[in-house]
Amino acid sequence: MNLERKEGWGTLIYSTTKHEFKIIENDPKDALPYVENKPIVLNIDLTFKCNMNCKHCVSKDMQERINKDLLVTEKLINWINESPFMVLVITGGEPFLPEKESDLISLLSNVKNKGLIIDTNGTIVPNKRVIDMILKKNVLVRVSLDSVNPNDEISLRKVKSNDKKSLEAYYTKFDNLKFFQSKNIKIAVQSVLSKKNVRSIINMPEALVKNSIRYWHIQRFILSHKATDEKQYALKDDDYQKIMKLLSEKSDKLNINLIGKMDKRHNSVYLLVGDGDLYTQGDKPRQKIHLGNIDSDIRYFDYVSSADHSVRYYGNLCNENFMNE
Repeated sequence: MNLERKEGWGTLIYSTTKHEFKIIENDPKDALPYVENKPIVLNIDLTFKCNMNCKHCVSKDMQERINKDLLVTEKLINWINESPFMVLVITGGEPFLPEKESDLISLLSNVKNKGLIIDTNGTIVPNKRVIDMILKKNVLVRVSLDSVNPNDEISLRKVKSNDKKSLEAYYTKFDNLKFFQSKNIKIAVQSVLSKKNVRSIINMPEALVKNSIRYWHIQRFILSHKATDEKQYALKDDDYQKIMKLLSEKSDKLNINLIGKMDKRHNSVYLLVGDGDLYTQGDKPRQKIHLGNIDSDIRYFDYVSSADHSVRYYGNLCNENFMNE
C-alpha cells in the first residue's frame, strides 16, 4: 500500500511494503521544497528497559527525564491515528522484551494508515502472536548490527552482564535474522558508522549478501548519552560522506538497497514517551525539546522540511543528487 500526502510542491509517497519514500514534484526544475510544520516520522519509545547497554543509546537521555514506559491507551492510539505522521518507528529500549508484548501488539493492531517499523537489537525473538501481527501489518523489522567484526560490534553494543555474553549476542543476531527470514518478515540491518568500525563496515555488504539481506540502513554516530566520548567515535563530516559514498557504490553493485541518514541528529526528531509526552530533538547533542502532551494543543515544528526529512532519513544513497548535498 502507498500512503500519499499532497503538498503545494507535489506529492510525498511512502510505500508500506518497500518502506521507502518517493517524492514527485510538480515542477522537477524546482529545488527540494521546504515545508514547515509537516512532521513525517514519529518514534515511539515503547520502553526504556533493555538487555543491552549501547554507548549511543538515545533512550538513556530520555530516561533521565522520564523513567516510565509508554502508557499505551485507546486515547494514545487515537492521537497517533489522527496525527500527521506517515511512519511510526517503535523503538526503546528493546520493544521485543516479553513484558512489552501486549503493548506492542496493541500498537501494531490498532494503528491505521501508517508505515510501521520496529527497531530491535536482534537478540530476542518475539512469540507467534507478535510475529503474526508483524506479518499482517507489513512491519519492517530493523536489526542493529554495526560490524562484521564482533569486537567492533561489542565496542558499541554490550550485553549488561559481560563481554562473553556480548559475543554470544552478536552471533545470536545472525541466527535471529535467519529466523525472521524463515517467517517471511521483511528485515533490514541498521548500522551506526563510527571511527571504531570504519574498516570492518567496508566488508558489511558482502556479509549482508551472504545472509540474503538486501536492505541496509546506516546512521552516523551521534553523541547521545553523557558517558559517550564523541572524539573517540564520531567521524568528521567529510570522512562520513566519503565512506558513505563508497558504501553506496559497493552496495549498488551487490544489489543492496542502502538507505542512509546524513543528518547529525538521531532519527528521533519526534519522540513519544511516558504518558504521551512528545519531544523533538534539538540541534545540539542530547538536546530534547518538550512540545507538549497528547492532551495539549501541540505545535509541531522541525528543522527540516517533510520532503527533505524523508530523503535525508530514508532516501536511497545511490541517488546522485542526494549524495551531492
